[in-house]
Amino acid sequence: MRTAKSLSLVMLMILSTLAVLIPAVPSAMAQNETSAGEITGTETWTGSHSLTGDVKVAGGATLIINAGTTIQIPNGTFIEVEGSLCAGSSTCGATQASTGSPVRLIWNNPANASA
Repeated sequence: MRTAKSLSLVMLMILSTLAVLIPAVPSAMAQNETSAGEITGTETWTGSHSLTGDVKVAGGATLIINAGTTIQIPNGTFIEVEGSLCAGSSTCGATQASTGSPVRLIWNNPANASA
């Protein structure tokens, strides 16, 4: 009886030690996925990206905008950043922007310019 109990405790200790060695699941990474709504993980925008509504980068989330990316933003729409925004800088994970390859944010004109 004591041997079974001791063996059980030893196995429990070994399994709990091995559980620490299992890496945590990495946060999801997406590319050009969000055009409206909330970004909760890490998302990278590259190339041409068009928003259809407001975008919020939640606390703890990261939006990476690579060099050469052009983002079309409807009039009256905004990007709210509570987490991290990295645009055109290799120091934070984006490709490095330059004169020939800038990050462009283009707000569209309103449907009624006289309004």
